[in-house]
Amino acid sequence: MKYGINAYAVDVDELISMIGSHDVNFLNSLKFDIADDISRFKRNRQRPGDHDIEELLSFIVFNDLRPSKNNNADYAYALELMCKGMGKAMYPEALRNLSRERFVELHEINELGSRPGPLFNKIPWPDQVPRIGCIPNREMRDRYEVAMQLFTIQEDHNKKAYYHEYIGWLIEANKRGSGLVTFMY
Repeated sequence: MKYGINAYAVDVDELISMIGSHDVNFLNSLKFDIADDISRFKRNRQRPGDHDIEELLSFIVFNDLRPSKNNNADYAYALELMCKGMGKAMYPEALRNLSRERFVELHEINELGSRPGPLFNKIPWPDQVPRIGCIPNREMRDRYEVAMQLFTIQEDHNKKAYYHEYIGWLIEANKRGSGLVTFMY
């Protein structure tokens, strides 16, 4: 099985504040901004019996969370669309098609797929994939320093490429004054 990470530079505090906000204007604006992504999701990912993706976005914004039929993965996909609409998508190059063994070796990057951070209590958490990682805005500097140390001591060129990409994500998010939310598939 191969893994990959999608990352979004997004203001984590703002994202959290929108969950359960009952903000109709935000919801309508979000749906307009990501209309193409919603259509693509309905065509390619939505399975029979799943909640409609627009319903899920509404459930999240209105904190009217319903039981999920697919281990809560549908809420994670809706959250990913929220991140895409509210922030900047940073698509992986080196960090896609990773073997499980390679992924586990990359401690700091692996942590992104397993630390939900402040989002944990806000939405139902998927039992399997996608794994959601969250680095709040205030932690970006510390994560950057750790990643730079790991990059510096790395001798494996493939691992160096992974850390290089991860550091690029941290720099981009920090330039935007954002945090980083990741989805590991």
